[in-house]
Order: sequence, then structure tokens, then C-alpha cells
Amino acid sequence: MSRAVYTVLAVVLVVIGAAIMLRNASDESTAPSASNGRGQDAASRAAKGSLAPDAVLAIAPRSRPSGAQASQARKLPPTLREFHDAKSYAAIYARLSKSTDRTAEEQWMLAEMLQRCAKIAENEPERFPRWKLGGSEARARYLASLGPDDPDRDKRVAAFDEINFDACAEIANVETSRKEIRSLLEAGAAGGDPKARAALVRQDLDDQRRGPDGKMKFGPDSIPRISDANVETLKQAIGSGDPYAMRLAMNTLMGTYQNMSLRDAQDRPLDVSAAYMAGALVGCDYGFACGPDSSWVQNGCAMSGHCDANSLRDYLMYYAASPSSSQVMATYEAAIRNAVGNNDWSFFHFYPGPEPQTAALQAPRGP
Repeated sequence: MSRAVYTVLAVVLVVIGAAIMLRNASDESTAPSASNGRGQDAASRAAKGSLAPDAVLAIAPRSRPSGAQASQARKLPPTLREFHDAKSYAAIYARLSKSTDRTAEEQWMLAEMLQRCAKIAENEPERFPRWKLGGSEARARYLASLGPDDPDRDKRVAAFDEINFDACAEIANVETSRKEIRSLLEAGAAGGDPKARAALVRQDLDDQRRGPDGKMKFGPDSIPRISDANVETLKQAIGSGDPYAMRLAMNTLMGTYQNMSLRDAQDRPLDVSAAYMAGALVGCDYGFACGPDSSWVQNGCAMSGHCDANSLRDYLMYYAASPSSSQVMATYEAAIRNAVGNNDWSFFHFYPGPEPQTAALQAPRGP
């Protein structure tokens, strides 16, 4: 079967609904193989208009059994799986912070925990405290906020209990600095870790947003410039197959820059929300939890009462995206898979200038 046919099927399944999509679940983790990005986009456009808009009223999010993550999906390495699943970073931090022989990935892991949890002096931690869950008080407040007659109350409470933790709690008072975190990332990058390399690019771009006092600037004058070397590093991170590196790098490429905007094969700025969701679905193939245990699914049920999805795909298609966004997301998903699996970036155009909104608001700065 040709690559274009696979793409057409994927988009039609999105429009018809989750029920038909799930009968083809075995194809969800297979990289679509459209001959090029323009062919994928044409295929997605051809499928539009085949059903009336009110066809969405027939969609049911629970048309497949639970446990929707494809059997072909890769598993995270043990160390990364421990980090991914941790409801407390205390034991991991205690081990890695004392180690004198950390792997490149462990260098990134320690930097990531410090970035997420520790008190970074330059970031004014007392002024900007972390948002966090965890503990009986948070649970009591949550229960009090639910209506007694909410038909999904029991499901929502069960989902909340799964997410009511603060992995940072035991290390929240650790003090560090941007310099220390950067040193860890540099060590990880030198050892070949793609997550560390992508994180260094993000740091360099964030530094362009800081004023002479080291604090973040806001407004059109704070928009950074991204270099060709930055873009190449991020593309390599996406091609690594490391889901953390892929997520960070793709999100960074979709950022706002003075001198580059990521566009589709027809030179249209990406729908960032659809692209973010598409990247999340590709991450399912490389080890992220995407069944009922997905944090997106659990959060959606607990906080919004969106409790009828058994997988991340169903949640995004049914709750998070409009029918139009779902069609775009399917096209992006195929294109991202092609970039990861085949290093084929033909769908994406790295336009040498800002997206229209940024261009309209501010004239570009010099190099």
C-alpha cells in the first residue's frame, strides 16, 4: 500500500471517529511513508468535505478496549523509566548527586531535577513559588470543589489520586544556580546525550531573553534569534528516538524567533497546538505512557471531567482538538514520524523570518 494511502486512511479515521480508528490500532505506531511532505498535505486536504460537520456527533471515545498503547512501542531504558515513573525524586537525586561516575543521561537527569525542583537563586524562588499538588490538604480542597451530584465524581477522584503527588517535595529546598545546571548539561552533551544537547540550545535561546540584570525580559524586544547550528542540533535530537529529547527539541523549533519560523510544506505557519499534540502522539511510540495511565488522560478526567477516554490518542481527538485540528494533527503526526524515522524533513519549511504575527508587531533586530 502506498504512503499516500496510509495518510488518507489516517485522516479519514480521524473524521469518522474513534470507533473506526481503533480497528486499525496496529497501524498507529508505524511511521507513515508519504513520498514527501507535499503529498501528505494534499492527501489530508482531499479527505476534507467527505462528511458533514455534524458527523462528529456520532463519535464515542470508548470504542476500543483500554490499554491503547501499541505493542510495537519502544520501552524506555530502566534508568529513564525510573525517572519517568517517579512520584518522588528523592531517591534518584540522593543517588545521582553523590555519584562521581554519572552517565551522560544521568547528568541530564540531575540537571532536569534541579531545574524543575530546586531553588535557583537567579530565578527569585521566593517570589515565584512552584505550583504543586500532593498531600491530604490538596485532596481535601479538591474534594470540596466537586459537586456532590457530579456523575463522574468517583472516576474524577480516582484520577486525582493518581496525580496528587509532588515529585519535587523532598528536594524543593536544595539550592543551586544556572551555572551549576549548565555545567551538568554540558557534561551530558559532551557524553552524547541528545536531551542535554537540546536543553543547552533552549538555555542559549532563553539567555537572549534576559536583560543585563539576568532577569527575563518581556515584550517584542525579547524575541531571540536561532542559529543554523541550533536548528541542526534540535533536528538531531528529534532523530535520536529519545522521547524526552524529541519533545524538547520539537517544542523549541516551534518557538517564536526573529529569524526563523517553522512552517508546513505549503509555507503556512504551523498550528502550534496541533503540532504539540502530534508530537505527543509520536512520543507514544518511543516509550511515553499513552494509555489510561497517561498524565494527560488522568489530568483531563480529574480537573475537567473528561473521563471517557482510555488513551492519549482518544483524549486528544475527542476532547482536546476540534475536527479541523484533528485533521491537521494527523498530517503533522505523519510528518514528525517521517522526520524521526527517516530523517525526512521535506514536509517542514524552515522559513528565514518570523511568523506573520511577530513580523507585524515588530521589525526584526539586526544579527
